[in-house]
Amino acid sequence: MAWLLAAPVLAQGAPDIIARVDGQIVTTGDVENYMRLLTPEPGESADSLRQRARDLLLAGLVVRRRLISGSDGPEDSLLLKLKEAQRRVMLDHYVAQNSTRYTPTEGDIQEFARQNPQMFEGRASYRYVEVILHEMTEPHKQALRSDLAGLPQGPLTMAQVTDLLARLRAARLSFSALSVTRSTEQLPRSFSAALDRLWSGHQRFTLMPTAVDQRLILLIDRTPDPVRVEDMRDQIADGLIRQNAADQRDRIIRDLAHEALQGSSVGIPAPTADRATASPQAASAPRPNLRIALMAALAGAACGLAASWLQAAGSWFDPDDEEDSLLQNPAARLVAALPMMAVPLVCLAFLLTYNPPSADWRQSMILMAAAGGAGLSVGPLLHRVAPRSIIMLAPLAVALIVVIQIGAVLLWP
Repeated sequence: MAWLLAAPVLAQGAPDIIARVDGQIVTTGDVENYMRLLTPEPGESADSLRQRARDLLLAGLVVRRRLISGSDGPEDSLLLKLKEAQRRVMLDHYVAQNSTRYTPTEGDIQEFARQNPQMFEGRASYRYVEVILHEMTEPHKQALRSDLAGLPQGPLTMAQVTDLLARLRAARLSFSALSVTRSTEQLPRSFSAALDRLWSGHQRFTLMPTAVDQRLILLIDRTPDPVRVEDMRDQIADGLIRQNAADQRDRIIRDLAHEALQGSSVGIPAPTADRATASPQAASAPRPNLRIALMAALAGAACGLAASWLQAAGSWFDPDDEEDSLLQNPAARLVAALPMMAVPLVCLAFLLTYNPPSADWRQSMILMAAAGGAGLSVGPLLHRVAPRSIIMLAPLAVALIVVIQIGAVLLWP
């Protein structure tokens, strides 16, 4: 009876099923978990946030059913985006787990202020026009140089900039112009230094090439706007924390890439200086191929055994034995020995033509010669133990060699 009384209580605590999408059950617990991933909008109530979480969760499941689980399958571009999003989420999670918390000290803040005076006592606000030039042909470049040569030294007025842009349009230059207002901390130090040179009158304009176009910078005004380090202490600390997080992220990514390169067959690219000083012999030396070395050694051993068999079969025979009398004939012995030499060599040639790998031929030839010498020495050694053994065992040994060679060709990865 106790479990009957407890059942309603347990049922009240269980999450309710609100939908079933493509065989997947969605409960109120799923919605509550999804709510924790969302950021409430200003003035959004808990019920509104819960409803938004429910709608996003269910909509995502329906979209997955239509795009991923459909009969036509997902588009390649969608798969690439999904893989990229998964890669970024996993990478961000790993970086967050392996990053250390950083809290700037007073010394860090003062050192940053000392290294960046342009952001504090030297801070200024700039107003300039950025002209983005597209598809510059040689006549266009000549027209641009002619128009820029007539500009006065130092900052320009808006009327002068407007007149210059009108002349560029008359010359049929393809461009777009932007009026920009930025403070020093919003600009790279080199760019703000270039604007300061324009303000001092040492230059009339700055032309900055990029990978896809050229940027013509025309300064209109510069207004000093210094701030005290004490008033910007919190902003400096936040900036140092963000910079430290970015540095840790870059270091972790470099370490992971280095680990992947070390574990790959390609390896880590050598520095340019090392490549330049490396000897050509070291750069082009082929890697030894074990299959070629094995096949060459086995072929040499088979040829040595065949030659030993030729000599043994002619020397140690019984004149009363019909088979031995046949072996006494040199032509018959040669005909019998040719397959013993030819078949292992054919296996070696097949491997070379079927999948020609890079090989150390010097090493292979040395092994082949050594194995051939070993095969030649087998006959006299066996004759001392059993005079007729070489006649019977040599063909069997060659057959075993052929089996090993065929296995090396077919089974070796």
